[in-house]
Amino acid sequence: MVLLQVLQVNVNHSRAAHRAALMTAGDVNCDFLCLQDRYVVDGFPLGDALEYPMFSSNHFNCVTYCLDSNLNYSFKNSTFNSVTISIHFANIHLRLTNVYFQPHVNIDNLITEILYIGLNGSFDVLVGDFNARSQTWGYDFEDHRQFPNL
Repeated sequence: MVLLQVLQVNVNHSRAAHRAALMTAGDVNCDFLCLQDRYVVDGFPLGDALEYPMFSSNHFNCVTYCLDSNLNYSFKNSTFNSVTISIHFANIHLRLTNVYFQPHVNIDNLITEILYIGLNGSFDVLVGDFNARSQTWGYDFEDHRQFPNL
């Protein structure tokens, strides 16, 4: 059995939240930290003092930090709003995809990006902030962002 610990956090452009997420992930021994809406300075992502390997979307709006140096992983691909890494085990290849969809971007373009990722079934983990409000998780209304079955 494979057990991975992944912490996913939207840090809302906050330097303090970005650093706190890195510290928390390290404290609880997470294997991967997936951040969305991360802290950026002058168009570049916040460098981490702990020097964890990281992979980012093309627009730097989401990043995946690889915290466990004993794992075998590699970069798979990135789009404007997502980044995917492959995690290799003896007989399993798992893909971890981190996404951040901005609240006012056309949802059709975002769905096209997810389809481009090429999810391969039961060995894909998709995490992130889709900015889709729903009564299912406590909002008073359903917004226009409805996802088709992927």
